[in-house]
Parts: sequence; C-alpha cells; structure tokens
Amino acid sequence: MRIPSSAWLLCLILAACPEASDVGYPCASELPPPEGAALRIEAQAMDCEERFCVVGGGVEPQCSAPCASDRDCPGATSRCGTGFGCVVPVVVGAQAGQRLCVCRDRLSQP
Repeated sequence: MRIPSSAWLLCLILAACPEASDVGYPCASELPPPEGAALRIEAQAMDCEERFCVVGGGVEPQCSAPCASDRDCPGATSRCGTGFGCVVPVVVGAQAGQRLCVCRDRLSQP
C-alpha cells in the first residue's frame, strides 16, 4: 500500500511543530492569593500539565512549567502581554529556588 504524498507532508509538519504548552492558562486555587506582589506556587495543580500553578501578583492564577532560560517560556500572548520569563518566583517553601515560567505582568517592577 502506498501512502499519499500529502500524508507524508502532514506527518513532517506535525513532527516539526513544538508541543503546545498550557503555560499561562488559568488554574484553580483553593486558597486566597497572597497579599500585594507576593507569589505562591501550588505544585499539585491537577489542571496544569506540569502541575505548577502560580498564584498572586494581582492577576488570576496561571499554569507554569519548569525552565532553564527565557527561551523555554512562551512569548507575549493574550494571557500575558509582556511575555513569560524564566524566574525564581519564590525563595521560601518547598519550591524555593525552582525556576518557572512566570508572566512578566505579575512580577513587581522596581
């Protein structure tokens, strides 16, 4: 059986496309957000692919993912006008020091 060339082309295109990410999508939080610009990471967020939900910073809770650099995070989207940066959002607690993609809109500016 011969596979049509259009099927091969579709397979090639799909293989070259990066996987979709849910970074920035809303996630549920059962606890109230921290006050002010403070952030909290919920590491067992069942509605997030990577199980990380960033809560606080004056915007709705959003799914996140581990990263090594800004290149690992999405750019500007309708969910985050300034794009996502690879940052250490919390310095205390179980996720202290963990680098995650966080919307730059929610990071405090000096």
